[in-house]
Amino acid sequence: MENQDRLQQLAQTLVTAVANAKEEVQVTTSEQGQGLTLHVQVATDDMGRVIGKKGRVASALRTILRAAAGGDVDINIEIDDK
Repeated sequence: MENQDRLQQLAQTLVTAVANAKEEVQVTTSEQGQGLTLHVQVATDDMGRVIGKKGRVASALRTILRAAAGGDVDINIEIDDK
């Protein structure tokens, strides 16, 4: 649980740094077996910035979160607009 909260806060910090509408960023989590799903909500105009060209920003975000989790947790990210 503590690890989940730490990963949620890290995701919030990273996504907020990328987004223009920083006050619109909201991150929630849910557990699925050995995995963790991060539900990221951003402003419609920030969807492209958070996903990145060919999904590179989202992939980098997943890599950073997986490393922070110690590599033993499967990280899934769902990005939605508000």
